[in-house]
Amino acid sequence: MTVAAYDTARLHQSLSAQWGYTLEELNLSSGVPYFWDNRVGYVVSENSSSLMPMADIVNINYYKDLIRDRDTVYYRMQEYKVDILMTKDDTPYSLNIAFTLGCMFTNFFQSNPVDEDGYDMNNPLFVPGDVKCQNENGVYFLKKYGNIREGLTDAANFFNLIGRDVEDFTLLHKFHNFSLTAYRSYFSLCMLFLKGGEMYDRNYRVNRRGYRIPHRRYISRVKREGFWGNDISSRQRPAGRTWREDS
Repeated sequence: MTVAAYDTARLHQSLSAQWGYTLEELNLSSGVPYFWDNRVGYVVSENSSSLMPMADIVNINYYKDLIRDRDTVYYRMQEYKVDILMTKDDTPYSLNIAFTLGCMFTNFFQSNPVDEDGYDMNNPLFVPGDVKCQNENGVYFLKKYGNIREGLTDAANFFNLIGRDVEDFTLLHKFHNFSLTAYRSYFSLCMLFLKGGEMYDRNYRVNRRGYRIPHRRYISRVKREGFWGNDISSRQRPAGRTWREDS
């Protein structure tokens, strides 16, 4: 087994254990994980790969902190999870893909597309249609459904979904051409939620695995001077002075 294959297998096992779900697909690009077939494409250069862990933390916490009313969001996400589970037996689609993209397209169901009268389109996967609607990202023409379950069932038929992560992701990405980097962040947050955990509030930060990490202590950039003009914010002495002269 090559080093790359070993690293991929080890991370696959680790993340599957962390999220309580055996990932169907995991690949690495310069050590950066992604959760779809490598034919979709995702290239991280060796020069930028060292910056990706911090960039991932920034991205995943940016999307997490878009949540305004956490109680309402968690309730809607839980309802969506139930809708998916109740229709999945009769309609083939990947729970993880449908759940993640539904949350991603609607900003955790805070920005559902609504018609001109303000009624919800019940179309989390944005199946195109002839009804004019909008959300905070713009104007769309989508199909309107009586409830989410109808929307999920028709979406599975429209996109020809088959119930596997790899194929369903490929079909939906080919149609919607959404950001792969954004998807990676939403996927980690959604897996954390589906496991039964919380995505934490603004007082906490999480990494790409969903682990809670502490905030780094903020270092003030404001210069504070002592009585003799010494910079006590950086513990530098004023020019021309020594510790001995101040003693």
